[in-house]
Amino acid sequence: MLIKRILVISVVLVMIAGSFSSCAKNEDSSKCKDANNQCMCNVNYPLTDLPWLKEWVDRAKKRPGLLTEIYLCNYNDGIDGFLIKPCINCQDPFAFLYSCEGTFLYDFQTPESWVAFAKEWNIKNLELIWKNF
Repeated sequence: MLIKRILVISVVLVMIAGSFSSCAKNEDSSKCKDANNQCMCNVNYPLTDLPWLKEWVDRAKKRPGLLTEIYLCNYNDGIDGFLIKPCINCQDPFAFLYSCEGTFLYDFQTPESWVAFAKEWNIKNLELIWKNF
């Protein structure tokens, strides 16, 4: 059952992943420090420049047994956000959607809820930006 869920989630993620954008529509690229780097959420290095996201990374580093992935994504027609999968090796994997500001937006607990969630929030352009394994 677990393998089936992981397979369904993986297939859905691959289907959603598309072309990658360098900056989302709502971003002011003048706030980015380095024009040669990808601009995400008005910063070049979201894993270190966004304090709330850095906290997620720091916590995940302290618990290497729980496999964690962080994705940049676009939702609702181009707004940057982050999909965080804090325990992909758990029996019931789950994930959370956060805005660039660190506001919790949504969580999903089953492959079925992921499909509905991805459609409702128009999730696109998933790009893995960090993992602890």
